[in-house]
Amino acid sequence: MDVEIHIKKRTGASKGETGRIRADGMVPAVIYSHGNAAENICLSAVAFDAVLRNLQSGFLPTTIFSLIGEDGKKRRAIIKDIQYQVTTYKVIHLDFLELQEKTMVEFNVPVE
Repeated sequence: MDVEIHIKKRTGASKGETGRIRADGMVPAVIYSHGNAAENICLSAVAFDAVLRNLQSGFLPTTIFSLIGEDGKKRRAIIKDIQYQVTTYKVIHLDFLELQEKTMVEFNVPVE
């Protein structure tokens, strides 16, 4: 089962621009895709925090996200990297790795 998150494209990648995005309640992120340029996006901090609260401990790296763009197009991805604010532990940046057909991805799966 994929976890659905709505995303928006963003143009600026400067420190000031990402600060404004965070002030608006969004989390800046990047989607990396094999053979394509990285794409700057942002997503709702509230929605992503809700996803984190509902996931079992240790399952975030193997969770498949369905990233829904403003045009309604869905892209499947996993989290490549996540950055937290040091004192509040809020998510301040995400890196997604887009999953593509016929491309192998290796990662560790927690077993209980």
